[in-house]
Amino acid sequence: MEQASPGFARWLGAVALAATAGLATMGAATAGTLTWDLDFTDNGTAVAAILTSSNTVDTSPAPTNGVGYGFNLTGISGTFGASSITGLAHSGALYSGSVIDDGTFTFDNIIYATSPHFDSAFGLAFLVGGEEYNLYASGNGYAEQASGALGSGGPDTVTRLRLRITPVPEPATLALLGAGLFGLGLIRRKNASAA
Repeated sequence: MEQASPGFARWLGAVALAATAGLATMGAATAGTLTWDLDFTDNGTAVAAILTSSNTVDTSPAPTNGVGYGFNLTGISGTFGASSITGLAHSGALYSGSVIDDGTFTFDNIIYATSPHFDSAFGLAFLVGGEEYNLYASGNGYAEQASGALGSGGPDTVTRLRLRITPVPEPATLALLGAGLFGLGLIRRKNASAA
């Protein structure tokens, strides 16, 4: 079996070390957030969005809605048919024991932790172009209401709603992978110097 040159072993060790540092940094940067996939159909219009939230359940103060604690949403991006979703309504106004009333809708922008869902009274409010939309639980499903002239006909029934968390590798897992690559580089180097 042909042995690697000492230069190659040093190069491989440096690459493994750089990969470990890069992956650990990336993991630490995303460790404080969760990513959620949301998709549904609204009157034949496909909606696909990525939601971000804190990664801890907000337990203070006690909820006033009777459905328990949840994850504060911090961002949204995606498409509503051919239009772009431009952000959360009233972005930055997080749940604090009461709901947000921006004059158009009342909402809380929380994903509740018990079988992840939106609340029946409030829900998620987001912006598409100049219009605000509110997605909330209604009966045994979900409904969506638009602001302005788009919403004058009342809420639309939402079909095929899916809300699921997107797994993100833990920083410890990434560090373990990097350490393994670094160890392989050291073994190659030792074998090369012994030859």
